[in-house]
Amino acid sequence: MKKNRRPSFFSTGLTLVEMLVALLIGVILMLALVSLFNQSTRQTAQLEARGYVAEAGRYALDLLAQDVRQAGSWGCLGTDFDMTDAALTFPERYWNHGVKVFHPSVAASWNHLPEIVRQVAVADQSLLFISGARDTGVRLTGRNHGRLTGQAQVWKGFLTGLNPGNTLLLVNSQCEDGIVLHLDQFTSGDEDEEDSLQVDLPEDEWPEWLGQTIGQDQINQDRGSQVYRIESRLYFIGEHAGSRWLMRWQAGAAQVEPLVEGIEQLFFLLGQKKSQRLASYIYEQYTEDSPITSWTEADWQQVGALQVNLLVAAPQVIAGVNHSPIVFRPNSPAVSLPGREASVYRMTTALRGRLAR
Repeated sequence: MKKNRRPSFFSTGLTLVEMLVALLIGVILMLALVSLFNQSTRQTAQLEARGYVAEAGRYALDLLAQDVRQAGSWGCLGTDFDMTDAALTFPERYWNHGVKVFHPSVAASWNHLPEIVRQVAVADQSLLFISGARDTGVRLTGRNHGRLTGQAQVWKGFLTGLNPGNTLLLVNSQCEDGIVLHLDQFTSGDEDEEDSLQVDLPEDEWPEWLGQTIGQDQINQDRGSQVYRIESRLYFIGEHAGSRWLMRWQAGAAQVEPLVEGIEQLFFLLGQKKSQRLASYIYEQYTEDSPITSWTEADWQQVGALQVNLLVAAPQVIAGVNHSPIVFRPNSPAVSLPGREASVYRMTTALRGRLAR
């Protein structure tokens, strides 16, 4: 008698129920893999965004710090260089301030700014003006047919950016007097040749000390009249390529320079030299009822320290990522940046050009 054999899996095939169960398991596994992939992609994007925010914040503060620390310095003349002529135009009228804050809400000062700056600056943020003098390394030791001459071979490493059109501060060899002139022409000499400058002042109007050496002795060799380049810059937030950028305008430039993308907001705390604690610094909110709207030139000259605050956000939006609003400005509403990594960066620094005063 034949024995009944149990049907095998291969001989009977799959039932409809088994196929549906297998399909369901496959879908679940696929959804899990897709979810894991999306989560991994989102986490990678977050890490990249956080890295960008950290790098952008540090870089922006470094750029500002380089200029802020030298603000208000007038070389060996200290901070006593007088630029109070009311006929001066921007930026000359604010040179002696060292640092100054402008805001669109105060038309009296805002209208003095270059048109190219006002066109791109965002309307709700202040601008920081920084000015001071940097040593060019040029020492003038003589005159030659209407030109100022001198040796600068020892200082070659400092001869950067000296070009016709620069505004120069020339100081006598004893650091007792100075004069502001515009550079018409600059020629850097070779190994055994002299450097020479042509300035926009007739030779018969030159001060007696200009291009002359006096007071030479064996202990302190006189190197002649010193040449400083006056630098004036505006830092602000502007719109560029659909994003907010930290921008910079430099005196004499026809355009603004986008520096760092993703700088959403900035504000400043100004510390006068009589203030010993950060808590006594003056908030920069430059509205009509702000204390600094009544500051005189002497008040601005007393600014001895500055705190810069930056709200930095990654340019890209990451779907599904929500962050708590950031309270950035004191006594102001929180800033909401949905889907964007953001952080606050601060720098407090003294104005080294005014420490000796």
